[in-house]
Amino acid sequence: MICSMTGFGSAHIESELGIFEIEMRGINNRFLDYFFRMSSSLSPLEQEIRKMVGDGVKRGRIEISVKWIMKGEGLPEIMINKPLFEKLYQDAMDLKEKLDIPGPISMGEILSIPSLYIEIPSRVDEKKVWKELKKGIRKALTELQRTRIQEGKRLLEDLLMHLRKFEELWHKVHEMSDDVLEKYRQRLMKKIEEFNKTASTQVDQQRLEAEVLLYADRSDISEEVARLSSHIAAFRECLNSDSPEPKGKQLDFICQELHREVNTIGNKSHETTLSNIVLGMKNIVEKLKEQVQNVE
Repeated sequence: MICSMTGFGSAHIESELGIFEIEMRGINNRFLDYFFRMSSSLSPLEQEIRKMVGDGVKRGRIEISVKWIMKGEGLPEIMINKPLFEKLYQDAMDLKEKLDIPGPISMGEILSIPSLYIEIPSRVDEKKVWKELKKGIRKALTELQRTRIQEGKRLLEDLLMHLRKFEELWHKVHEMSDDVLEKYRQRLMKKIEEFNKTASTQVDQQRLEAEVLLYADRSDISEEVARLSSHIAAFRECLNSDSPEPKGKQLDFICQELHREVNTIGNKSHETTLSNIVLGMKNIVEKLKEQVQNVE
């Protein structure tokens, strides 16, 4: 099963402690990484969330947002900083008198200053909070995994399509590999015949055979073609495997091997037709590599 690293899940949970709004977003990353956006009151539960998400997600960057709208025993206690209020009020009175500002000073204007308030977090049992929050985390994680699997199915179709096109070009290269040396020999013999018609001396036959053997050694692509066949099989086997283990890194490695063999064939190629096929294969490998970056 192919699973994408991109996905989204959310949950809305209401309880006696308040409302929990959870969102999870998965994006591409080489390793498993987390990014949290939640209030400091929930920070002690971060490790529990990591463990829960890590049991279902093996690779990618998971952005987790948790909003807690408190009510009941979850609400914090709010106190007014009385010494600060008295100082602000007295300062205001002094300014009013000094600048001869008409009208009374409104207590409401001073009470609207946010820094006057002291928030004392409620002493809610972490186990009670986690019991409610866990429901939302589980629901959002289930939705995240569903979208990752759904996106994985689309990736699988694209990867198999590109692999089939690559294999079609591989068959053409395989068919041409045996003819490369023969075509070179024929071209060489034709040039020698033309040379012998006008030259005073004949071409050394032994030297000719040595030249053909040297070219054969440099232009032989049979090993690269055989290894490509193995890599194609390994790529397809990995795609069709039912294993729940992440496959992105393995597929990325196979893409590197495909690129290496195709590049070697290109370097050995002196045939225009073969060179054009190699260019097509390189283009497909790049598309495979691009899509594999999305696979978990």
